[in-house]
Amino acid sequence: MALNLLFGIPLLTAGLLTAVAAFGILELQRRGFRPLEAAISGMVGVIVLAFAFQMFYGEPEGDRILAGLFTPQFVDTNSVLLAAGNV
Repeated sequence: MALNLLFGIPLLTAGLLTAVAAFGILELQRRGFRPLEAAISGMVGVIVLAFAFQMFYGEPEGDRILAGLFTPQFVDTNSVLLAAGNV
C-alpha cells in the first residue's frame, strides 16, 4: 500500500516487490549475521539521510527546535496524558 501511495506503483507489483525484498532479507539471514546486519544498517542509514534532507529542505528555525527540545509545552492535562502514553 505504501509503495502505491508514495510512487503510484500498482498494488500487485508493489506486493511482489515487497515479497522479493522480504525474501531477500531472509536470504541474508540464512547467510549469516553480518550480511543481515549490513542490510539493516543500510536501511537505517537511508532513513537518517532522508531525515537530514528533510531538516535542511524544510529550513526549520533553530531557536524553536531547541525551545521544544528542552521545554515541552503542555496545554492541559490531556496533553500530559498523551505525552506519557496513557491515553
